[in-house]
Amino acid sequence: MQPQRLLSLLILLLITFNLSAQETTSTVSGTVTDDKGTPVSGASVLVNLPSIGFSTGSQTNNKGIFVIPNLKPGGPYTINISFIGFKTEKTDNLNLMLGNNPEINISLTTNSSSLQEVVVAGGKKAT
Repeated sequence: MQPQRLLSLLILLLITFNLSAQETTSTVSGTVTDDKGTPVSGASVLVNLPSIGFSTGSQTNNKGIFVIPNLKPGGPYTINISFIGFKTEKTDNLNLMLGNNPEINISLTTNSSSLQEVVVAGGKKAT
């Protein structure tokens, strides 16, 4: 076999090997809307894996979309989604698998209790 053909074949094999890399983590993504279907921007999304004490989080973008990559496959995970003025939504017993990334679509309901005004007053300390 000619050296140039051998070199070409070797390069082709290396490229093919790199393209067949395996996925080793999972991703959770989804959309958060309010009870009227409007996307909720800035909602907190907290993902917990209590069995190992792992916790990570993210926020929704201006379209209500969140993506949390690089999660360990397995579970059960717990997801808490919250935003001021809405009740916190919780998803339990979520098990993640390689290549099967679940999409969590949540509709937050308005919290019936009203927020109280906080007044902070300051003054000069007497010396």
